[in-house]
Amino acid sequence: WQGTSNVLVGGGFFRGGRSKSLFRTTLTDYLRSQLPDVDFEIRDIQAGKYAGVLGATALVQLSGKVTNKSVSGQAIIGVDVGGTGVDVGAVQDGRVVILKSVRINAQHPQDYYGQIAAVISSVEDELTEQGIAVYPVVGLAHPGSRLDSGKIKPGTCPNLGINANFENNDPALALKKSLASRSLD
Repeated sequence: WQGTSNVLVGGGFFRGGRSKSLFRTTLTDYLRSQLPDVDFEIRDIQAGKYAGVLGATALVQLSGKVTNKSVSGQAIIGVDVGGTGVDVGAVQDGRVVILKSVRINAQHPQDYYGQIAAVISSVEDELTEQGIAVYPVVGLAHPGSRLDSGKIKPGTCPNLGINANFENNDPALALKKSLASRSLD
């Protein structure tokens, strides 16, 4: 945790109820045990259906790859993968300006991320039509625990199916390859 300045946690179970309360309490207790000298609070992203896309773009900004100054006026595209339901949106100056919710039913990562890449391209086209510049980075919020290699740890992403196709897959790399192949078409 040394050097960590922000932690974003998401998931469909955050919509409310006992699970949310239990998770918040467990996470708070764990973080306090790991960071006894750090003052922090856990807050929800109050954005309803936009939360995943806003979170994905916030991760891009928190990563240090962009600054508010470098992205000013441009849109950042965020992808919130929830299994078969995927949201792809564009965030400009902290507001969601485009949101597309799609259902994807693909059994192989190449097809799955290829379909997401097609939606990203569609969002980019809409932004261009509206005269909005697109920052050349995509934020990706994806279920599952990651190994240091970036691959999904086996058994941690059941909403994409527990099978050899998605386990040990690197979602960021797979999406990057799908986007690159679309730009070559």
